[in-house]
Amino acid sequence: MNLNLKKRISYILTGAALSISCLGVNAEAASFDSARFTTTEADGIKIHSYMTQDALGDVSTLFETKNNLILLESVPFHSREDELKAYIKTLRKPLKSIIISAHNGGAAAFSGVPIYASQATADELNNSIKGQLDSFKSFGGSDLDGRLVAPAIVLKDKNVTIEGINFNMTYHNGVLPSMDLAIPQSKVLYTHMLGSDEHSLIVSREQLDNVIAELKNYETQGYVVILSSHHKPEDGSAITKKIAYLEQTQTIIAESASADEFMTKMKVAFPALRGLHYLTMSANFLFK
Repeated sequence: MNLNLKKRISYILTGAALSISCLGVNAEAASFDSARFTTTEADGIKIHSYMTQDALGDVSTLFETKNNLILLESVPFHSREDELKAYIKTLRKPLKSIIISAHNGGAAAFSGVPIYASQATADELNNSIKGQLDSFKSFGGSDLDGRLVAPAIVLKDKNVTIEGINFNMTYHNGVLPSMDLAIPQSKVLYTHMLGSDEHSLIVSREQLDNVIAELKNYETQGYVVILSSHHKPEDGSAITKKIAYLEQTQTIIAESASADEFMTKMKVAFPALRGLHYLTMSANFLFK
């Protein structure tokens, strides 16, 4: 059996397992909108994804272990905080930790819960991170939760354990930092932005090269559950699709002389992809 056929079979089986796992959600949790709350199970860890459908298209993730909950990415809107808290209540386990990758707003809503974040996030909290959150006021209004909380635990190591879950960390430092988290034993990967059916946000040619190299490395690891902060959970084929998209994007960038030409060619090459606002932002970054 060739490798590509094995991959396709693996992804099909994974998709079936993800669908079956949703049947195990308790009745209270199941009463929430299934289009916005999903549950996946991977090697003893339940993963609850909350597609907020807020103005930023944010997704929050809850890791449920035997005794506790871990929140990955808070949401910066009060109305969504209330909904997330209501969902957490149905799980009947304490929220013990919050991990911040790139979404810092809203963590203050969970007073007393320790926040884990990178050194770069701690350094940028009142600089680029605050500036970005303040810029959301134009559309967030009074619903925006712009409060920022410094991390209680600063993450620096490659391997960290939080509430019994062993994570492999990849740190993206600098302005507007983020972290990727992998749970190798469960074949689970979280990265801030992926979305195989959406355009990517590309800020430079160098960043594009780095993302392709990183995704190719992830592809070799055989992850079967892919989480991100702006898309519902996907299976491992999302990485392969995104690599192909980004490599074709590289070619189109090289063949384009302006932002307009780049956008026109991208729309022809990928007519079905969502996230045109990301494409517009990328064009403005790449062709200043």
